[in-house]
Amino acid sequence: KLRDSYKDRVEFFLCGGLDTNPLAITRERLEALCDGTYIKWLGRRDDVQQLLESCHLFAFPSYYKEGLPKSCIEAAAVGRPIITCDSTGCRDTVIDGKTGFLIPAKDSDALAEKLRILFDDAALRREMGCNARKFAEEMVSSGVVQEIRNKKGNLRYEYFAPIDDKETILLIDSWENQEALDEHHKSETMNKIIELRNKYDLHMKVERYILEDTKKITNI
Repeated sequence: KLRDSYKDRVEFFLCGGLDTNPLAITRERLEALCDGTYIKWLGRRDDVQQLLESCHLFAFPSYYKEGLPKSCIEAAAVGRPIITCDSTGCRDTVIDGKTGFLIPAKDSDALAEKLRILFDDAALRREMGCNARKFAEEMVSSGVVQEIRNKKGNLRYEYFAPIDDKETILLIDSWENQEALDEHHKSETMNKIIELRNKYDLHMKVERYILEDTKKITNI
């Protein structure tokens, strides 16, 4: 669907080793599909970060029910727009239209369409995925982060980001107990946070840890 238009402008890298599952794709099939120029099968690699950094986008059209795909997380961590399926696990790694595109499973026409969009629009490739960083920067500059840190019961509220990655943000906030966290959620500060989340169309995934001996709560 794309070869005639892009064979001299685009290279596809297929990364991963062979599987022992009898239903898995065979070496012969892979080598028949990959011509070594337009589509290159790289086999198993230990330098995935460097490979992602050398690419302009990441496509992961898996139609299996994944967990949270590590490969998509790695692609987001180096600031690459992602095209993946609107299916369990995969959809949690993309804000559709913001950090990449979600497509129906087994829909090669939709995959080709989204690939074509990103091939032809360098500005869109760079833009996708930046909203989380912008949100965190405004949270700090507007004073909301310090306001949260000053709240009774707050033990920690910090953002983390790789030095060489402008798209990925990790927030760790910790509270003395559930009551302190509940008071925070009921406060006017939460309205400020919600406004900024809406401004940047930010979607969050939260993991919570509770220390049984102290009942301290940490959200990541």
